[in-house]
Amino acid sequence: MKLGAMPMQRYIARQICGVWRMYQRRVSLYPYHQCVRSFCQSAFARRQYPRTQGQQFAELLRQRMEEQLGRSSPQAKPYPYRRVVRRGQPFVRTEYSKARTSDLIHNESRAWQNGSWTQTHPRIVLVGLAAGGAGVYYVLHLEQVPSTGRWRFMDVSPMQEWKMGEEAYQSVMRQYSGQILPSWTSASTQVNRVAKRIIRACEAMDAQRAEGAPPSQWTVHVVHEPRQKNAFVLPGGHIFVFTGILPVCENDAGLATVMAHEVAHQIARHSAEKMAGSKILMAGAFVLNLIGFDIGLSQILLNLMLSLPNSRKIESEADELGLRIMSQACYDPRQAVRQRMNADETHDGRLAESAKQLLSTHPVNSHRIANIEAWLPDAERIYQANHCSSSVQALQAMQSVGRGNNISTSASA
Repeated sequence: MKLGAMPMQRYIARQICGVWRMYQRRVSLYPYHQCVRSFCQSAFARRQYPRTQGQQFAELLRQRMEEQLGRSSPQAKPYPYRRVVRRGQPFVRTEYSKARTSDLIHNESRAWQNGSWTQTHPRIVLVGLAAGGAGVYYVLHLEQVPSTGRWRFMDVSPMQEWKMGEEAYQSVMRQYSGQILPSWTSASTQVNRVAKRIIRACEAMDAQRAEGAPPSQWTVHVVHEPRQKNAFVLPGGHIFVFTGILPVCENDAGLATVMAHEVAHQIARHSAEKMAGSKILMAGAFVLNLIGFDIGLSQILLNLMLSLPNSRKIESEADELGLRIMSQACYDPRQAVRQRMNADETHDGRLAESAKQLLSTHPVNSHRIANIEAWLPDAERIYQANHCSSSVQALQAMQSVGRGNNISTSASA
């Protein structure tokens, strides 16, 4: 066949397609392919052919990357292997063999002395700097709770806490705007009567809760929600009591236990402490993620190790302060134990109670009752020092006289 019969490109394309079809059918080409492959391997083994431009570019690119990462120097060999370069013409072969432990220690010490250790371990250096800066910031913002002397991290100012409380107050008022009871109802009368004595008893604590903090502007709201057994105090002094908790309290002393506990959160600035603690959790999650921990796993660990224990510690501190406040307000502190027993509706086993103690934001009721019983002697001394027993008897006598007058008035009517 003459080449002039068709263009050269078409002829080459036809030949290539024919060879490809033969290769696909594996007809009489397999021995030839094996011969070519063995010849190429033996030729490269004998180094009879120089490297192509692509191979040279790949080798140059690899060397540049190693130099950039600091691995080309003998002080920073890739752990746990060491680089062995065997030069020959026309090839430069790089092999890696296992390094001895003494070589690794010697190389690391030389890298530390020469300052190249920071280049080979940038992530560890970054974690160390972040941890050092966070530690200094943490120490500079440590303070003691004025009422108990407990040390804590606090970087939230009283003004920031007040703004947060005002925003939350507006939100709660919009949420329960149609359920807030007027002041003339029996539930509002009882709550306001107890709140006045509690607020008067904690004035001295409120004045020293933080340096430069303005006095709390106390407001009392009763929310008609029989299914909600709760009460809370927002930063700034906004008290909310739900009607569902009144049957659990049974009387004024039980209600004083609940309200004094919630007021103690405001006195000790626990809301601001939780806000400051969230920054520690974010910093810890960032450091763990930088080391290589999964972000979900790191959050679970920080929650179990920092957030939940601190929340239980805060609740115990509010129980202690609340017991002092209700004793100062001339409410019998022994009623606090009875109120906690009434609030304990579940009777779980030891294993379930241990799991709840580990995963809950509040201490279990058995631990709270045990703590209150341990604090009772101090609370009773406060109760007796204020001559509360005679005052309570006089108050009960006045209330009984008032009830008798009301009964006689209604009978005459």
